[in-house]
Parts: sequence; structure tokens; C-alpha cells
Amino acid sequence: MNCPTRCSTHASSSPSRSWTTSLRCALNCRASSGRWRCGNAAIDGRPYDFDVEEHEAVADLRARLADEGPAFLAHVQKIVDEGRLDETFVDAICDPPEVFTYGGMVAHVLTFAAHRRTLVCGALLEAGVTDLGAGDPMRWVAQPA
Repeated sequence: MNCPTRCSTHASSSPSRSWTTSLRCALNCRASSGRWRCGNAAIDGRPYDFDVEEHEAVADLRARLADEGPAFLAHVQKIVDEGRLDETFVDAICDPPEVFTYGGMVAHVLTFAAHRRTLVCGALLEAGVTDLGAGDPMRWVAQPA
């Protein structure tokens, strides 16, 4: 994802475009780093503090994303290589703990942020922000910085 490197460098002549660009970037960075960090914690069987995501600066999100993304990819690659997508594990992050398959967890991590992004875009549209489109980062990332 190119968003983390463009967050602080994207300039715009339109104040609303600059604001919405920053918002898009922060939402994408927060969603990506949070979901990958949470997925890593679930796989590793370690606790996850959801509060860390509340007031994190974009620079901190970028740094966390740089660590958590490759770590999550390595976990998934190992699970796939070992043919363990159907294997179950106890996700102790849930309260109470729940049992999931690794494949289900990977699917959740890869798709749930898109659902949340759609909800946020809808709420912003209702609040009068009209230049977000459908919230698809593919088009935004393709724009020149």
C-alpha cells in the first residue's frame, strides 16, 4: 500500500481535498496497521490492546504498519505453505476466547477493514463530504502525489 509514504507528503490546492486526502490516509493506515497487528497477536497468542489505535499519530501508524505488515505476511505465508488454512486456533483476544480457522482469520483481516471504510465513507457523505467517492483506495493511490 502506498498510502503510508504519501500521508505526510501529499499536497493539494483544495483545502477540502487536502483534508479528505489526509482522512483517507489516516483511515487506511489505522485500519491496515491495526488489523495486521491484531492478526499477528492472535496468531502469536499474545494480548492486543485496542486502545493503542485511539489517538495514534499518522507517523506512528506508518512505523507500526512497516513492522506489522511484513510480519503478518510472513505468518500467512507460513500457514499457507504448511497447508494449515483449515486448522483451528484459540483467539484469546476475544472475550470470551473463540475458536477460528486460520483461513477464516486471514479472510477477516483482509476484508473487514473494507467494510468499515465503506461505513465511514457513508457517514462522511451524510455529513456533507462529497469528494470521497466509494472510498476505494485503488483510485486514490493511483493519483500523482
